[in-house]
Amino acid sequence: MLRNNWNDTITVTNVNEAPAAILLANDTVSENVPGAVVGNVTVTDPDIGDTHTFTVNDARFEIVNAQLKLKAGQALDFEATPSLSVIVTATDVGGLLKSQGFTILVNDRNDAPTRGPRSARQLLRGRPRSERGFAPDPAALRLRTTTRRATAR
Repeated sequence: MLRNNWNDTITVTNVNEAPAAILLANDTVSENVPGAVVGNVTVTDPDIGDTHTFTVNDARFEIVNAQLKLKAGQALDFEATPSLSVIVTATDVGGLLKSQGFTILVNDRNDAPTRGPRSARQLLRGRPRSERGFAPDPAALRLRTTTRRATAR
């Protein structure tokens, strides 16, 4: 009978692996809110405990404390841009990265009315009364009367 008594040692070396995915918890932001937070950003990475730095391809945005947000003084306008695309890149401590695109939807809010530079009275000044809408239509002033006879049934 043949016996082998080998004591082999296998050493496994952990290598850095790139982040696998970037997740955004929300994809909407209200218009006209400077510095608004879009949502929380998380990274899935096979290397548990790995830390990441972030960049965003749109200069109006930043990621602070794992939140995608508009920079101070930056706001979006639904009427100009109802949605936009951003690319978030996460880089791990070993320099490996993952980029992920997201579409951000801008919520429309009721905009406050704005006053034009001139009032209606200023715009109408100097025009003939007929152009100002003050000249009455003679036909509109005639009263129409209708007479109906009651009939017994």
